[in-house]
Amino acid sequence: MSNIQLSTVKTFYDQQGVPREVLLSYDVYREMLRSICELAVETKQAYFWMEQWQAMERAADEAAAQGQFRTFDSMDEMLDFLDAQ
Repeated sequence: MSNIQLSTVKTFYDQQGVPREVLLSYDVYREMLRSICELAVETKQAYFWMEQWQAMERAADEAAAQGQFRTFDSMDEMLDFLDAQ
């Protein structure tokens, strides 16, 4: 929303000075909507950036670099392996 300037949005107040309506152009509306959608995505993915999750990501990367992984030829083979654990 950094492209939105106060001069592009008009606020209308009632007689007591309480804001009641806002008028903005369609372009400003679209920019605000885009920003809100980006924030919603960031919020849903916020867990990924938490230190605990990042520590698990680093541990997984290290394990993969050391060859500590297994590949499977099919989903059924992988599920059988997991069931046997």
